Amino acid sequence: MSKIITLFAIGFYCTVGTVSAQHPIPDFINHSIDTVSYTDKSGNHILLLSSSGEISGSEDGTHSSFIHMTHQLTRNDNNQTLWEIKDGVEDCPVDVEAKFLAKPRFTDFNNDGVMEVWIIYQMACKGDISPSTVIVKMMDERGIPSTLESAQLIEYPDGTTEGGDSSFDINFMQKSDIYRAYALAFIKEFYMVKFK
Repeated sequence: MSKIITLFAIGFYCTVGTVSAQHPIPDFINHSIDTVSYTDKSGNHILLLSSSGEISGSEDGTHSSFIHMTHQLTRNDNNQTLWEIKDGVEDCPVDVEAKFLAKPRFTDFNNDGVMEVWIIYQMACKGDISPSTVIVKMMDERGIPSTLESAQLIEYPDGTTEGGDSSFDINFMQKSDIYRAYALAFIKEFYMVKFK
């Protein structure tokens, strides 16, 4: 059975499926890597984004795939890792994916001079054309994540659709409407697939 797993460094941990000490999220050789930098009142920031591509299981024929993002702050010639996100699909017996869908975006909705960081990525373990899972994650100025998760919206040639259901976690629900509106607009840019 495949496992979709999510890890936040700095003490935030959540799982979907079963993850144990015997099956930790592995370090991986980067399949692709990108960096994004920005500056706000707290200093100069660098985001390091990497994805593993498909990793074959040793003998059981399963596959895994992971994304990884690290946020570093440079201030007064000192480098500090503020937070880290790892997510992915482990031990999938069919087709597997975990990939970023767009570059990070930045907002300052609370006008405190420190940017909120937004990322969007897609994960799946499937052997058909059913919807993948699309996730928008917003990291606030304290490094606390808020998550919007959606099933990909698929439109078939006959005009029927499948998927598109979205849900906010409790952190998003506790924020003002502008955050949720932005998250929905962001995910709707990337979660639709049309089959002709």
